[in-house]
Amino acid sequence: MAGNFVRCKRCHEVFDAEEGPCTKCGTPYEPPVTQPQAFEGLYVDRYAGTDLVPVEAPVLVPARRGWRDNPTIFIGTGAALIGVGIVFAILFELGVVGGSTPTAPPVIGVPPPATPTPTLPAAIGTTISQLNDPNLSAHVTVDSRVKAKPPAVPSAFSAEVKFDGIVSGGSQWGSMLIGSETWDTRLIDGQFYRRTLPSIKWGHVPVVDYLVICPLFDLPSTDYLELEAPLPADGSLLHFRSTSVWNPDISRLAMMDLSGLYIKPVTDVLDLYTTSSGTPVRAHYSGQNPAADGTWLVDVEVDYTFTNVGVPQQKIDVPGPSWKPSPTSPPEHPGA
Repeated sequence: MAGNFVRCKRCHEVFDAEEGPCTKCGTPYEPPVTQPQAFEGLYVDRYAGTDLVPVEAPVLVPARRGWRDNPTIFIGTGAALIGVGIVFAILFELGVVGGSTPTAPPVIGVPPPATPTPTLPAAIGTTISQLNDPNLSAHVTVDSRVKAKPPAVPSAFSAEVKFDGIVSGGSQWGSMLIGSETWDTRLIDGQFYRRTLPSIKWGHVPVVDYLVICPLFDLPSTDYLELEAPLPADGSLLHFRSTSVWNPDISRLAMMDLSGLYIKPVTDVLDLYTTSSGTPVRAHYSGQNPAADGTWLVDVEVDYTFTNVGVPQQKIDVPGPSWKPSPTSPPEHPGA
């Protein structure tokens, strides 16, 4: 007859429960307690047909999908929170939002109101027309000073040229001081005549562009000038200054050949003064290129004066047997 073999719950020895306790440790056998039967199924299935469950069928309402059911919202929100955390950490490290040495909040100043650029007066058209007229009639003086030193030139030099004379109808005549020499000059019908005083003998020499005065200043339009100050109410001179687009021929401005300069001026400034009606009175040109020691590699300074502007002048003849000396300078214009 087969025995009822069981395992001791104390020493785990296998023994026959029908023959007595554990043969190893003597622990008596205790049969297992029968577990209560668990009912399988739903509550409504178990108590169906009783008063515990209502007989009416439940109303099913479809639920709307909310933001909790959308994984994209959770992912986007998480990424945004991570980005905000990184930015906050950077600001904290820099001391903007805290830390051991927080940065003081920036002081935002209120910018001053912009000053409007003075509008060019209508008379500037007259000025541009006169300066660009190759047949301008006027008494003109020019005082030109040039200094240059290496590396702008092989060796340092300084030069000065002065002109005092008349321009009229495309011709010009007057005296020129070049270094220690004084010239009597005439530019008649495109032909240039010169004599070195005190000689009485004239020479016919080729015309060079930088000795031709008119037209003046290379100002093709009003875009090359701006009003330096508001219009004066007392009738004094108007002050114009060249704009950054102005690109003059410095040899013509200085009335000497400056094409040999290895380094040209980097700043070209023309200050022009006119009457309220637009007639030019005086001008100053400054062209410079600075050196490392605070001096100038190139320094060109030229002054002009204009009188009797628009007044017709009697044309002077080509030098001949009955030549006339160059006209003397009229009195200086009171506004010059």
